[in-house]
Amino acid sequence: MESKLKEVRQRTAALRERLEKRQHEVREAQFIEHDPKKLEELEALAKEDVQEMRDIEAQTNDLEDTMREIDSDFKNLANVVLTTSTVFLGLTATFSSSLIPAEPKAIYWLVGAWFFLAASIIAFPLGSLFKIVDRLEMFPPRLSGPFIVGALMGCGFGFFIVGIVAFLIFAILNIPGL
Repeated sequence: MESKLKEVRQRTAALRERLEKRQHEVREAQFIEHDPKKLEELEALAKEDVQEMRDIEAQTNDLEDTMREIDSDFKNLANVVLTTSTVFLGLTATFSSSLIPAEPKAIYWLVGAWFFLAASIIAFPLGSLFKIVDRLEMFPPRLSGPFIVGALMGCGFGFFIVGIVAFLIFAILNIPGL
């Protein structure tokens, strides 16, 4: 992404130089040569350069917007990981501290809560992470887009479901023999 932005900026600088040169040539054609054909040719070239400049500026704006979205996605990803881990660490601490003195099988609650925590940390941020990777265009073109992101989010959701099942088995049913 950075290389594309750098390339667009270089193209913009080169185009600005060409525009300045063409403007100078147009002025010369107007005031010195009085050649209408050359003047029309230079005006047509200048119009093409102006259009190319607008296209490059639009491309630059799109790249900058994409980079801002990626920054936002990274912040959201960090917030999701922090929130998820904080909530489930709090739940784990609550369950384990309230059950250990009274219940010798409290380890099941603890193990189930840790499975749930691990699955949640994998499931929730996985979609955001791979959306970021897709925007950075790190996948080959055939694999990029909604298909791979959806597949990876599905894997994360699968881990989440496994965590819920583990939580139910170990914490609620208290099945012995861990």
